[in-house]
Parts: sequence; C-alpha cells; structure tokens
Amino acid sequence: KAYTSEEIEEAQGRIEYIYGQINVIRTDALECEQEYNEFEMANVDIVLKYINDQLDNFLPQYEELNERITSTQEEIAKIMSLLQLMKKNPEYKENLDFIEETIR
Repeated sequence: KAYTSEEIEEAQGRIEYIYGQINVIRTDALECEQEYNEFEMANVDIVLKYINDQLDNFLPQYEELNERITSTQEEIAKIMSLLQLMKKNPEYKENLDFIEETIR
C-alpha cells in the first residue's frame, strides 16, 4: 500500500512524539539515578560517621586496656624474676615451683 503524504506526516509526528517521550523518560531516569546516588552517598556518609564515632569511643578504651596489659606484663616479669631469685633458697624452692607453674 502506498501511503499518502498526510499519513507519512502523521507517522512522522507520532515518531517525533515518541522520541520526545523517550527523551523525557531518559531525563527522568538520569534524575532518579542522580537522586539515588545522592541518597546512597548520604547513607554512606551516615555509616562512615557512625563508624568513626564508634572508633573515637573505642580507641581511648583500647589504649587504656593496652596500658593495663603492658603494666600487668611488667609486673608478672618482676614477680618471675623475684621467684627465680627466691628459688635459690632451698627452703622456698618447692613452694616457689608451684607458684611459678600456677602463674604460667
């Protein structure tokens, strides 16, 4: 079938309308994607802030605990040295062996 010039113009008008709608949809999709990315970044920022806050709260406790562990290790080393000295006295040796084993 041969199309009339009016039918061809009408078809071209429809095609232009469809292209226009496609461009509107593309624009809307890009805006949605941008909004989603901004939303996602906001969520990432919130999570990172939460993690940083938790680390800020945790670090002082960790440092204090680490100092206490170091101090305790130093005290144990002093006690072990003292036990070694005291073991030289036969009177204390048996009891000190037991104490030393308990500490380990």
